[in-house]
Amino acid sequence: MDYSAALKSEIAGPAVTLLAPGVIALTPYVFILLHYYPEIYVAGISHVTLTAVLGFLVSTGFGLLAQELGTHIEAFIIDPILIKKDSAHKDNWYKYLRCTFPDNLVARSYIESLVLHLKFELNTASALILGWVGLLWLMTMSVVVDVSSFFIVTGCVFAGVIYLVFEAVGTGQVLGRVRAELLKGVGNPPIT
Repeated sequence: MDYSAALKSEIAGPAVTLLAPGVIALTPYVFILLHYYPEIYVAGISHVTLTAVLGFLVSTGFGLLAQELGTHIEAFIIDPILIKKDSAHKDNWYKYLRCTFPDNLVARSYIESLVLHLKFELNTASALILGWVGLLWLMTMSVVVDVSSFFIVTGCVFAGVIYLVFEAVGTGQVLGRVRAELLKGVGNPPIT
């Protein structure tokens, strides 16, 4: 058995869904911190390893915060849209949670891949919102960002958020269809 392949899929994917959004959300706050405490820059250059570890940990923390916000986007925006489109969506979800499927089921890896995409879309949308708040803070400090640039970046950020939420709705629809197909095979005899 190739344990490295299992580690790659089990750790790399979830790590990316936390770290990339965490870095996106964290970046403006790094500039804010450096503005108020410029001596941190000197300390960071002097202690590169410590800076990298702290950056990793804080990025993970911001990624977890983005994930939490993403779950609220899913619960309060995406799920109601999916339930309007498919009234059985919620029932199928709870039925699916009660099922036990074989480990070698082809759909299992497909669902895991879709869930990873959904998490990335939601976490990145949330991270863009969190990063935008930091950018707003930078603008009020009259540092780094001028007003016209801020409005351009704001438009890009919210276009990105809308796009990612739209894509998350599509991913949620595909997940719903796959779960419904899997549930057709549950029971004795299978539902046809």
